[in-house]
Amino acid sequence: MRNLITIVFLLLSFSISFAFTSDQDEGAGILWRVSGNGLKSDSYILGTIHTVPISFLDSLKGFSEVWAQVTQ
Repeated sequence: MRNLITIVFLLLSFSISFAFTSDQDEGAGILWRVSGNGLKSDSYILGTIHTVPISFLDSLKGFSEVWAQVTQ
C-alpha cells in the first residue's frame, strides 16, 4: 500500500510539474479566441479562474487589447 501511495504521489508530482513547464503560451486555456466559419468578427471566451485574484487578468498576454475591443 505504501508503494502505491508513493507511485501515485510521484505521478501526480510529475504531471503537475510538466503542466507548469509546457511550451504553451501564457494564459493558454484561460483566454480563447473564436474565429472563422463565417463569423464577421472574432469572439473571445474567458475561462474561469478560481484560485487567483482578479488582478491576475492584468498579467494575461493580450487581455487588455481584447477587452478594449469588446462591444457587448
